[in-house]
Amino acid sequence: MALDENRLFLASLFLAFAGIGALFFLSQSLSPAQVEVSQLSGEDVGKFVSAKGSVRSIYNGAGFTSFSLCTSNCIKAVVFNRNAGASVKQGNFVLVEGRVSEFKGVLQITVESVEVLK
Repeated sequence: MALDENRLFLASLFLAFAGIGALFFLSQSLSPAQVEVSQLSGEDVGKFVSAKGSVRSIYNGAGFTSFSLCTSNCIKAVVFNRNAGASVKQGNFVLVEGRVSEFKGVLQITVESVEVLK
């Protein structure tokens, strides 16, 4: 009986680690929807998105950096991770990934990652 319990324990341990590994690799393959800044609306609040644009009017606040992400029009991008926002300079062309949110009635992207493309 003890051998059966030991095998059951090992099998469940193996399946637990396999499941965690599968979830990790699955999460790495999921990518956010690529959107145009001009296409974002209130219906997109809460969605995880990816957007490209030019950086304008950077503001460094206490604990955050914000900038305008612009194509044909602009949206505010807010970065709460100082390291992620540190490389962004005015005039850069960037790819941001983050969640669409609304602050004081204005749409913005709460940025999780920024990649400077140019």
